[in-house]
Amino acid sequence: MTSINTPPIVQIESPVALAQALAKTIADRLSNAINATGDASLVVSGGSTPKPLFEALRVHELDWSKVSITLADERWVPESDSDSNAAFVKKTLLQDKAAQARFISLYVDGETPEAGVATVHARLKSMAQPFTVLVLGMGGDGHTASLFPDAPGTEQAMIETESLVSIVKPTTVPQARITLTLAALMNTPCQLLHITGAEKRALLNGVLENPSESNYPIARFLQPDNDRISIYTTE
Repeated sequence: MTSINTPPIVQIESPVALAQALAKTIADRLSNAINATGDASLVVSGGSTPKPLFEALRVHELDWSKVSITLADERWVPESDSDSNAAFVKKTLLQDKAAQARFISLYVDGETPEAGVATVHARLKSMAQPFTVLVLGMGGDGHTASLFPDAPGTEQAMIETESLVSIVKPTTVPQARITLTLAALMNTPCQLLHITGAEKRALLNGVLENPSESNYPIARFLQPDNDRISIYTTE
C-alpha cells in the first residue's frame, strides 16, 4: 500500500500506449505554454525507456519552432559516441514535426566536463525558464538524471543553486556525467516520471511507501509536498 500523499499515477499495461498517453500530456503542456508566452522548453531523459515516447511525441501538431529541448543529463562523450544521449534524442525525437525544435546540448568538445560546465550553463539560460516540462526516468539503482546514489558530485548537484548544471562522476558507470541540478529540475512546474518494467515499479512502490526515509535520489521528487510531479508507469 502506498502513502495517501502518493503523486498522481497513470498506469497503462502497454508501454506503447503509455508512451502515447504521456506524449499527449507533454504536447498539450508545450502548446499551452506557447500560446501563453510564445515559447516553451522541454527537458527529456536518455536510456531505452523513452524511445516509444519520443516516436509518439514527434508527430504531434504544435509549433515546434518555438520549443527548445535539452537533456536532464548527459555522459561526457561527443555525439559520435554510441553512448551519447544527444545522438539518441536527435535520432528518435528530433524527427518528423519535431525536427523544427531547437536542441541544446549538454556537451562541449573537451576532455573533461569541468572545462565546459560554464558554457553549458550559459546555453541553458537561453531556454524558457523555469523549464516548461521535465520528463524523468529512473534507473534500477534509484538514480534519476545523473543523480546517482553516493556518487562523487551528487551531493553538490543536490544543493547547487547558482548553476543549472553540475558534474557527477559515478563509480558504477564508465563516463563522467553532467546533470541538471536538483534545484533546476524541481523548479519545473510539470514533472513527469516515466518508468516501465516490474523491477522499476517495485522499487518505485517501495520509495512511495515512505519517501522521506528513502536514500534513493528519485525520492527527492516524490516527497508529499511536491505537487508538481505525476507518474506514468506500466501496470
